[in-house]
Amino acid sequence: MPENAKTITTFATAGGPMAVHGGTSGDLFKTAVFMVLQSIGESSRRVYLHTYYQWWTFAERQGLDPLDLSYEHILAFLQRRDIAHATRQSWKTHMLRLLDWLEESEAKGDWYGKQRRRVLKFVKVKRMEEERGGSRSQRALNWSQVVRLLDVWADDPRPVGIRNYALLRLMIYTGLRRAEVATLRWDDISFGDQTVTVRHGKGDKRRIAAIADKSDDTINALSALREAQAGACDCIFPAMTVGRNPKFVSDRPMSAQTIVRLLKLSSQRAGIGHLSAHDLRRTHITLALDRGAPLQDMQAQAGHANPSTTLLYAQPADAKDRRTRIAF
Repeated sequence: MPENAKTITTFATAGGPMAVHGGTSGDLFKTAVFMVLQSIGESSRRVYLHTYYQWWTFAERQGLDPLDLSYEHILAFLQRRDIAHATRQSWKTHMLRLLDWLEESEAKGDWYGKQRRRVLKFVKVKRMEEERGGSRSQRALNWSQVVRLLDVWADDPRPVGIRNYALLRLMIYTGLRRAEVATLRWDDISFGDQTVTVRHGKGDKRRIAAIADKSDDTINALSALREAQAGACDCIFPAMTVGRNPKFVSDRPMSAQTIVRLLKLSSQRAGIGHLSAHDLRRTHITLALDRGAPLQDMQAQAGHANPSTTLLYAQPADAKDRRTRIAF
């Protein structure tokens, strides 16, 4: 089957909400996928669906029943060499969600529950091994690094430069997650209040985040981006065509993976080392708390259920900067 949006969409809707005990094995698998997709936010459905389609094609190539979601088969699926680490982590989450639904169904629930527990145990063990092996350290940028990062695109008059500059400013001054910022639409921005409505945050929770920029530079960057799009795009950060003169793709937001590539390119040009989307989120929280922002405000800004989670994002400043604040 060719891998394209139409094929994947057809795959997702073919099963429909039929009874678990009816239909072929393939139909039952699609029913399980259908039910999982109904339980998550609209912004997450595309990536979940892509994972399940990948499993479907993997099972076809291996001659497996798509419902044969044994620990061994899932492990073989996850340990393919042609996928990135971040993708593998997402696939684990998506497969666990599918096993979770199947465990609650009446069809071999106990067996699926056992496979889910084995996969979950494997995930925990791998995480412990990565921590012992020294996984990539978390970081928050200091103010001078923030300035260098923004300067990369600040004077780029091309549409791609205008988009990238606005995106970096918004991520730094709101602390939005990568997936949250990728799916923003123009009606999610309140230019008057300088706020952003996140309609489907983590756990499908809605929240309103402030654009915590004392200047109007972030709002001006967004206004410049909207003007460059000339009303042709509903999404704030659309995908762009490939070539010498890239143009906005009006009906499709940029992917989360494009943001990863953008951060890699921007950090290289700024000379500040490796940078992830969550590093910008940590930067936002760290700089705000460092300037006296109340913890409860930052908890609401980040969309955390527990304030202790927000504190985990805050990174200590280096000794030189720390001295100016703690000296007495």
